Amino acid sequence: MHNVSFTVHLFREGEMYVAHVPELDVSSCGETQEKARTNIQDAVRGFLEAAEDKGTLDEILEEAGYERAASDRSLSRCIPPFPCSSLRTCFAPQE
Repeated sequence: MHNVSFTVHLFREGEMYVAHVPELDVSSCGETQEKARTNIQDAVRGFLEAAEDKGTLDEILEEAGYERAASDRSLSRCIPPFPCSSLRTCFAPQE
């Protein structure tokens, strides 16, 4: 599994907090900001695991504008395509 840094845009919509990762176009929500943050990490983890299981993870990350870090020859680290504009989260797979 790749280590992927991603931007989380967190905003309130009605009674819920919505968390959106624009790089991957993945969203989740929660009744509190903290729950929305936790839920988006779970959603991104599930999205990346499903893509890896299907063999499409590298293609998806490349299409999202990610590049492999030059210092990592194992290809297990990606960097975002643009500077983060809000809450920045580093997603590392659970062991």
